[in-house]
Parts: sequence; C-alpha cells; structure tokens
Amino acid sequence: MFLLIKCSELNDMAENASPEGEVPTPPERLHSDSSVSLTAGLENPSIIGERDSEYVLDHEGHHRYLRLGRALLYLKEPLHEPVQSEIEKLHKKLLEEIQEIQKKQKTKNGSNKEKKKILNDYLKSKCLNEKVDENNKIYITNVNIEKWESHPWETGKAFMPSGQMEKNSCPQDTDIMGILRLISSCKQFNAWMNPGADNMSGHTKIQEVLKVRNLVAHSNSLCCSEEEMKNGIEQIKILLEHMKQKFESFADEEDFSKDEKRIYQRAEEKMEGALCSIEKVMTDTDFDVMRELVVMDICKSRAYESSDETHRKKIAKVQLRYETRRIFIVLNDLYKNRSKDFKERLQNQDALQSFIIEAKPDDVQFLLAALEEKKMFQAENLDALLQVIEPLEKENDFRRIKRKMMEIKKSLERTSAIASATIYDVLILHCEADRNEAISFRQHKLDILKDLNPPAKTILYDEYVVSGTSHVSALDYVLDDCRLVFILCTQSLVQNNLSKFQAEIVKCNSLQKNEGPRVIPVYLMEEDFQCAPSWIRVMTPIHAWKEYAQTSLMNTLRNGRKKYLKSPP
Repeated sequence: MFLLIKCSELNDMAENASPEGEVPTPPERLHSDSSVSLTAGLENPSIIGERDSEYVLDHEGHHRYLRLGRALLYLKEPLHEPVQSEIEKLHKKLLEEIQEIQKKQKTKNGSNKEKKKILNDYLKSKCLNEKVDENNKIYITNVNIEKWESHPWETGKAFMPSGQMEKNSCPQDTDIMGILRLISSCKQFNAWMNPGADNMSGHTKIQEVLKVRNLVAHSNSLCCSEEEMKNGIEQIKILLEHMKQKFESFADEEDFSKDEKRIYQRAEEKMEGALCSIEKVMTDTDFDVMRELVVMDICKSRAYESSDETHRKKIAKVQLRYETRRIFIVLNDLYKNRSKDFKERLQNQDALQSFIIEAKPDDVQFLLAALEEKKMFQAENLDALLQVIEPLEKENDFRRIKRKMMEIKKSLERTSAIASATIYDVLILHCEADRNEAISFRQHKLDILKDLNPPAKTILYDEYVVSGTSHVSALDYVLDDCRLVFILCTQSLVQNNLSKFQAEIVKCNSLQKNEGPRVIPVYLMEEDFQCAPSWIRVMTPIHAWKEYAQTSLMNTLRNGRKKYLKSPP
C-alpha cells in the first residue's frame, strides 16, 4: 500500500525537501524553543514534529499532497481486470509445463516435500526467464508454493517487491507499487510496454509514476509543492493515456478472444473515466473525504464497505498508520513547546497506542522515560499499550520496551494501592444508626472496618454524612473507582427509602458484569437477612453472625486484590 508510513521514516528526504513543499512554521511557534527534541534524530528543523498538527493538515501543501495521492488511486483501478487476465494466461502456461515435469520425474504421487522442492526450483527458473531485464529482481519468497497451483495471482507476486503479504490474493489487494512493478518486470506484459505515439516506452512512463508514488509514500511532511503536484499528475495522465491507447488497439486485434477483447474494452472505458476524475480532483475541496480515500489506498476500495472482518482490519491498519504520522506531529510539538495540555494529550490512550505501533524503539523508550519521570501514566492505561506491544515481542528492542512498561506498571500499582486507597474498598453505611451498630458489633464479632483495604488506611464511606439524605445516590461517586463495595444491610436500610437504593444496586450489578466493582451485602444479624428484599438476598453476602464470616471476608478481599492488582499485596 502506498501509504505504509512509519515514524522511522520521518528523517527521509529531510535534507532534500523542497522549500515550497515544506510546511511553514505557524506564527505562534516562531519563538518557541526548538532545541528540545523528542529524539536526537529529529532535530532537523525541516521535520514536521515542530509544527502544529492542525496547522499542517489545513495547509495548502497538504491539500496538494492529497490531490496527488488521489490521482494515483485513479490510475490503479482500471488495471485490475487486464492484469489479472494476463497473469492467468501466464499461470496456465507454467502449470502445464510443471505437470509435464512431474510426470517425467515420477513424483506425481511422491511426498509433498519432493513436489514442493521441484515446484519451487521450477518457478524460480521460469520466473527468471520471464523477467524483462537482468536488473529486475525475482522474489520467490513472495509466492505461497502450496497455493500456487490453484491461485494464479501467486505467480504475479514473484515479480513484485519483497514482503508481499499472504493475504495479497488478487490485484485489488495489491498496492500501486506492486501492480506497476509486475507490469514493467514481466515479459507477459511486453505488448503493453511498446512505445506509443510519443515514441516513449511504457517502462519509462512507469518509472516516472513510481517516483511520484515514492514522493507520496515517503513524504516526511504529508505535503508537496505546487510543482511536485503538477508534475506528478502529469506523469500519471501520460501513463493512463499510454495504457488507454494500448487497450484500445488490443480490443480491435483478431489475435485476442472475445472475452479478452471485452476486458480491454472495459479497461479502456475505465481509463477514460480515470482521466476525467483526475481533472476534477484538481478543483475538489472536500479534503476530509479525499484524505480518507488516499489513506485507504485504492487496493482497499473494494473492501471498504465490505462486511468481511479481515478487510475491515486491513483498512483500519492503513488508516491507523496515517493517523500515527499526525499523532507524532502532536506529540513532538507538545513536548518541544511544553504545552499546558501536554499531560492531557499524552494520556490519550489511542494516541499512545498509535505512537507505539509505528515509532522506532528508541522513540518509544524515550517517551516512556519522559512519561515515567513526569508521572503521566496511569496503571490501567498501560494494559492496552501492553496488548499493542505483544505482537512485536519477537523483536529484541520491543522486548526491552515491554519489560520497561511492566516495571512502570508495577511501580504505579504499588503507589496507587497505598497513596490512593479510596479506589479499592468502600463500606456503605445507610444512616447514622448503621455506623453505631457497626462499631458496637465489631467489638465482639466481625472487625470489618479494620480489615478493609490493608495496608492502606481504612475507608469509611458514610453516605448519610456526605449527602444528608438516606438514599445512596452518592454511590455514583465511588462506582468508577472502587474495587469492592460492602453495604451494611440493617433494619434501617430496609425501612428507609429502599426503592432508590435498589436502582443503585442494579447499576452495581451491571458494572460488575463489565469488570466493574463487586457489590457485597454484609448482614450483622440473621433477622436483617430475613427481612431483606429478594433482589438483595440473591447477591452473595457475608453473614457476620456466622463463625466463618472472618474467613469469608478475608477471602473476598484477597480475591478482589488478585483481580485488580494481579497479585495479592
């Protein structure tokens, strides 16, 4: 995909960037301290990390960049069907030859390993014979040998740049780079490459368009100059005109079958439509829609509205990589200029996930160190980030990052458990009488107030004292922050406005099902349990008058800590 951008490419083209294509520093940033950088590799002032992200994305240079990217998209779609047709013809020819070889070597019923080796060696030699120029590289590693016999597109992938994904199973799944490399490298498309009316070969025109593609894919500023845009679009139009003329002539030749002629006729019509669309894109001002299309890449257009989960994930991944570049602008800008909302923005979970996916290991470690120093991380936010790091764990650099994140997480959990005790255990007392009853009861039975949340201070959430009312609407203040909510169920609770309390309990049960706090009734006397309504009795309680009450309480506390702190304190 032509926008497979990584933060590690931010230094590309920095020294050779066109002044006209660069994004000017916003007026409010002119006097900012540019000596502080997110990483040592980003100190070049031409890098967009110093820019305000919104300023960059609204700049005319970015709009030109989007226009150029969209023009590239219009080039690719008309090529899908004719390219597929040619590859199927090549695949059929190669398949017939390999079947003859297998018969001669009597390996038709041989082991899969033998068949695979013969097929691999054969494909390598044949593809080498099919390449246009000795300088063209063949990547047999792109080909899934096990799928080759039944999937013609696997043949075409050998002529594309290395790293083609296994899910690349058709032209629609291939980026513009792969399509153009295939056409220019494989002899099957020689007729397409013959010079046109301008006496320029198709190879030359494709090379010029690939330069345009690289400009878009590796732009360190997501911007381009007026000259770059006009030249790029002109090269795209030249190649479209060349292909259109070739397809028009193929549709009239007798050497092609009726089906092949129809394919070329349809492709010619699409080429004409693409040329018209490119003219319109020059005046289009709907940059939000244009940005979405450019990021998505035309190879994903077929899947954009698809219900297929795999396709949706592929699209989301491309969009995320584009957003990463924008987020990197924000992060670096905030760090350089010590913006007031630095802390708030860096705690944005999506931004950090995107940054970690695309940034270089050194960038991530630097950011983690900066955040740890400024105490900007929250333990619960790290869980999502660790999930992002998990697939990258095979790489040594990311293993070190994961260990660092785990150290920060454990440190934060210990600090949070001691300094912010109120986020764990809560005892709800329904009225002043409950307080007195609990105090008198603990002198000879269950010492619940003492056991709550060690080693931190005991928490006593007395709703009556806080609000002056008897219903427990104040429970809203603790639902999002507490681990265990103990409710002392006495006669006063049952007799005093129980309907409003019921709504809060229903809310607690809903939260508990979604990893929220667990709500536990505590009955001091047996008669309290007998007169309690059924919706409270169905909740698992602690019966304080029973001998095993203390054990039940401690087990509940211990299990609660395992859930929230991963290990008991």
